[in-house]
Amino acid sequence: MKKLVWLFLLAALICTAASITEFEISVSPASVLTIYQGESGSITLTVVRKNLDQPIVLSLEGAPSGITLSGITLSPTTVVRYASDDIRYGENIKLVLSVPSSVSVGTYNMKIVVNSGEITKKADITVAVASRGGSNTPVTVVTSGLANSPWPMFRGDLQHTGRSKYIGSQVANVKWYYQTNDRINSSPAIGPDGTIYVGSTDGNLYAINPDGTLKWKYTTDDRIISSPAIGSDGTIYVGSTDGNLYALNPDGTLKWKYTTSSWIASSPAIGSDGAIYFGSNYFRSYSVGSESGYFYCLNPNGTLKWNVFIGSYVDEDGKAWSGTESSPAIGADGTVYIGAYDGKLYAIGD
Repeated sequence: MKKLVWLFLLAALICTAASITEFEISVSPASVLTIYQGESGSITLTVVRKNLDQPIVLSLEGAPSGITLSGITLSPTTVVRYASDDIRYGENIKLVLSVPSSVSVGTYNMKIVVNSGEITKKADITVAVASRGGSNTPVTVVTSGLANSPWPMFRGDLQHTGRSKYIGSQVANVKWYYQTNDRINSSPAIGPDGTIYVGSTDGNLYAINPDGTLKWKYTTDDRIISSPAIGSDGTIYVGSTDGNLYALNPDGTLKWKYTTSSWIASSPAIGSDGAIYFGSNYFRSYSVGSESGYFYCLNPNGTLKWNVFIGSYVDEDGKAWSGTESSPAIGADGTVYIGAYDGKLYAIGD
């Protein structure tokens, strides 16, 4: 009798396990998909069914209003495909992503969401909406790793295009100003909530509310010439001539700092994996022992991933300069570009 009970329980467990929905998804292209305004592009969704016997629901997160998938507006509508008819083991589904001309030029980080029963799977896609204008070559801007804000870093994006999708003021009118205690060489960055971050040579990084009032300030041990960059999690990164790269929480508290042996005037860039890139610079009144200027890559937790010495030179007065004040730019293939005191442009990558 006990043996029969155990066999019954085992059979029930097997049936229960067999009824659990299980599947995996992937999308291609894995890199940036560029689509011109008023045109379409295709994405391949691969669904690998391990145990899929319920309808699946496709939806899209992060898409601007008007973007459609296979001719069906996804927000807020979802399109249902039934496992028995449309989704087979390892089937590739071609999804056509249409971008109307009303969608602004820019880069949009979205997610293809596949739901079946109690299981939800998501796959990241990055779409660069481009305007043909007078040229057939689109401007592809990669912003992964940066905050989703109007201006998250020096010159706006990882390629330093300096291009905003917003129209600036049409009138010469000063709305407000905030007075710091010294010069401002730093360029401001704007957070997702509209907070403006800027450094001053008084040694402070200032967080200013959109109405011009002080939100908070963080004091370093020397001047801030570097321009801040804002990560996708809201972390603010900025360098100081005290030799530290600071990572600050959105409330102005210190998250971590990384200490170098040189000044940091370079403005950081943030890769799609959260890595932080920046340069350091140094000069001496003599050339011996002047190899102090490095280009750094840090992990998101503030530990060193790698660094590389990028050259030095001795000027006509005998001063030895090394490193860089240049700010890095990151290409779509992951190559990092940085200029240096030795007059060379360096391309760092595989």
